[in-house]
Amino acid sequence: MSEEMIKAVKSKLTDINKTISALDPSIRLAAFNILTPYYFEHYEPPQEENGTELKTKPRRQASAANIEKFFAAHDHKKPADNVLLIAAWIYSQNGLIPITAALCSEISNMTGVTIPGRPDNTMRFATRNGKSLFRQVGKGWQLTTQGEIFVKETYGVRKGNKEAKGAEE
Repeated sequence: MSEEMIKAVKSKLTDINKTISALDPSIRLAAFNILTPYYFEHYEPPQEENGTELKTKPRRQASAANIEKFFAAHDHKKPADNVLLIAAWIYSQNGLIPITAALCSEISNMTGVTIPGRPDNTMRFATRNGKSLFRQVGKGWQLTTQGEIFVKETYGVRKGNKEAKGAEE
């Protein structure tokens, strides 16, 4: 990476930091994920001298565009189904983590989908083919094996591996 490119990236990150530092700490991460693609949309991958692209490990990024596309692609009429949609999104990003009512509400507010007042009760009673989709883990709810199969088949997601931030509130 050239010195000039490093300075440009540093400048953009500093600008993003100025913008999000004025926000409530609970939404800073979401704001960063939303702003980053806009600041770095013209990013060009590093090139070798002969013009071919360097091989890098592909990254699955939870950008604002990805989350918007995901939720726009699945329009549910029932608020309870939106809780399952949120669980599928979390699974696709973080894998198996306990999902709290607060985390569901945060994602609901960020994406604009309507969920019931008690998403934890929705997860408590969610079943398909007589099998529970969630099990209680601490104060949250985690997908069971049947739940993983359900979200993979219904929403076409794969298990994510990002570190969960604020998932166990």
